[in-house]
Amino acid sequence: MGLFDTVICDYPLPLPDFTDEEFEDINSSDKGVSSFQEVEWQTKDMGNMLDVYSIEDDGQIYLRATQWYENEDAVTPQEGDLEKYERTAEINFYQMFMGKEWDHWLEFKATVWKGELKELELVEYKKEDNSDRVEIQQEMMEKISQESSRGKLYKAYKRIVSTPKNTFIPRPPKFATHAVMKCYDQTYDDGKPKTATLPIQDFDCFMGVSGDFHYVRMDKKRKVQEKYKGTWYWDGRCVPEIQELINE
Repeated sequence: MGLFDTVICDYPLPLPDFTDEEFEDINSSDKGVSSFQEVEWQTKDMGNMLDVYSIEDDGQIYLRATQWYENEDAVTPQEGDLEKYERTAEINFYQMFMGKEWDHWLEFKATVWKGELKELELVEYKKEDNSDRVEIQQEMMEKISQESSRGKLYKAYKRIVSTPKNTFIPRPPKFATHAVMKCYDQTYDDGKPKTATLPIQDFDCFMGVSGDFHYVRMDKKRKVQEKYKGTWYWDGRCVPEIQELINE
């Protein structure tokens, strides 16, 4: 996974004609959306610096650029102020919703002229069979159940949680919304690691990336409201310390 930017769209989206079953399945997904204005979309068309682009309901575009600060230990990001975006661009933004019956891919393209939305179109909607993913999840849950029946996981549930793809991670604090990862295998020219931020429900997107992570609470515009104690190492597939949490 590379770095990306986030798009928040309050402007009415040109959604496909979902059936009631499709919309219900999307709403039951890992993102649990009841309104698409709540979704944090991803884009690779801009600077890929973890910036946030907001498409307002009046078509105006705003940018909250991530400011990168260097200290003796690392380069760390901090959300900047909200500014009016004045450039011309085409922004493709997308998200995957993993429902109970299907996996749903939605992608849109925003045409922006000097900071104002001129066109917003649906690029693609795909409803894919999720039976393979569900089968893998069920197998994992059966293994968990077997361990639980032997009493090994009963207490651990207070310390760990499972992601949509059944990867165990330390349980986030009650009000935490995002995980911040210092990516050791993605560095700047001077060798210092880049930092990526994802909603906790999207933690599986860190697959293939290694680094240390911690939890934060962000508001709708991705402004950090609180940083929580505790840092864990992610090796690209799992948290090696998770077994210690289970065994405690």
